[in-house]
Amino acid sequence: MGKTLDIHIDRKYRKAEYTVSNLYLDGQWFCNVLERRDRGLRQDMGERVARKMKVPGDTAIPSGHYRVVLDVKSPSFSRKRRYAWCGGFLPRLVGVPGFSGILIHAGVTAMDSRGCLIVGMNTSKGRVSSSMITLKRLYRRMQAAEELWLTVDDPPSKKLPRKIGESTLTVYLFAEGRDGVRNGRRFCKERSRRDSCLYRNY
Repeated sequence: MGKTLDIHIDRKYRKAEYTVSNLYLDGQWFCNVLERRDRGLRQDMGERVARKMKVPGDTAIPSGHYRVVLDVKSPSFSRKRRYAWCGGFLPRLVGVPGFSGILIHAGVTAMDSRGCLIVGMNTSKGRVSSSMITLKRLYRRMQAAEELWLTVDDPPSKKLPRKIGESTLTVYLFAEGRDGVRNGRRFCKERSRRDSCLYRNY
């Protein structure tokens, strides 16, 4: 067993239909996160206020600091064949005000979640790719840790510079489509002060 794993979610793009974030493990960029709409909920608002403010099934979890566990089996996901590798024991956030059963799982769009966190690579607008692969990689990192803590940013962080400067590198990435054909889509990959890879395709 290892040390505590610090999972940091930095919400970058808040849209009417979805929220795109960067996820860091111990300060290093790891992947993107896709959620439902961020309606400004905070952990310190408490259960009553959170339930009043949220739109059921269409609200991102409150910003805050949460413990994550791997020892609770999800009744619904345990029945899905694609989650047989973990037996339905998905990462679960503990003590989220106004929410229950918040998991980290795979998906493609925010419609695949009713409040849970979907991990993957934000390679097209409002979507993530390589989600199951990313989830398995994250799961292995979590299994190697002794404790898991997840922090969701509040208040919103400052926007990244849009012009190419000394701390920014523009490259071209090619997304692999489902049909196996390469798409010449351009993405901006930036190197921040924390030396983290950020996909700017929100």
